[in-house]
Amino acid sequence: MKAEPKIPIHQRRIFWQILLVLGILIPIGVVNLMNYMAGPAAPDPDRINITLSEYEECLIGMTYEEVVAIIDGPGTVISESEDTKTYLFESGSMYANASLTFKDNLLYHKEQWNLKY
Repeated sequence: MKAEPKIPIHQRRIFWQILLVLGILIPIGVVNLMNYMAGPAAPDPDRINITLSEYEECLIGMTYEEVVAIIDGPGTVISESEDTKTYLFESGSMYANASLTFKDNLLYHKEQWNLKY
């Protein structure tokens, strides 16, 4: 019985499959690591930021215009129906914001997450 000759590693299919996978995964990992090390983007100085004290000044029953005057700027509409709109007001931090819901242009419900004074 004759032994089959060994195929060099660079001629085997598995070698090229592994090389292809590594060629895709390593650059993706490097880009993700660079983004992680860079940290979150710097806050936009032109963006309106809500504080906890401004949030607390916004009282149920106020009009949208009154709330915008307190916060010094409009929010971003995140939900809308016939008579109800929900606005997101950001704080400059990735993990802190406020959600204010207006029904017939009057503040109906409000929630905040991690706002600071």
